[in-house]
Amino acid sequence: MTSGGEKKAFRKIYDLRDDVSFVAQVQKASQETLDFGLVPEHGLFGTHGWWDAVAAGKIETYSATGRIKRIYMGSMNDWPEFELNEDGNTSVWSRYSSTPDGGSAYVVERHIRVDYVLQKPKTTRLADTHKMVIEVWVEDE
Repeated sequence: MTSGGEKKAFRKIYDLRDDVSFVAQVQKASQETLDFGLVPEHGLFGTHGWWDAVAAGKIETYSATGRIKRIYMGSMNDWPEFELNEDGNTSVWSRYSSTPDGGSAYVVERHIRVDYVLQKPKTTRLADTHKMVIEVWVEDE
């Protein structure tokens, strides 16, 4: 909300449904490896059955909403990330984009909402669940 009580207009800059290459990579790892990919509890990641489970609430959807605090290159300075400040708590996310101008939409102080689901990896060496981003929405300019 703005100070005048108006609702902010948001636009979608990422939709997992459009990220065919990423979905194919996760599916391949899930089907062909022992240590990589996701456990197909509610169907293979990104398939119609999996999306049906998301829509039905069998796979719960979560949202992280706040302002972009920082934009940077993570990992070995080769992966675009941002920090989201949500009520004083900071979380780190990849800068996903499936629209032509989506990459430039990541601007410090802009409101953003990341919708995600939790998925179990085949191996829990690093984490019990992975936050898999399904949509990213940013405040319109």
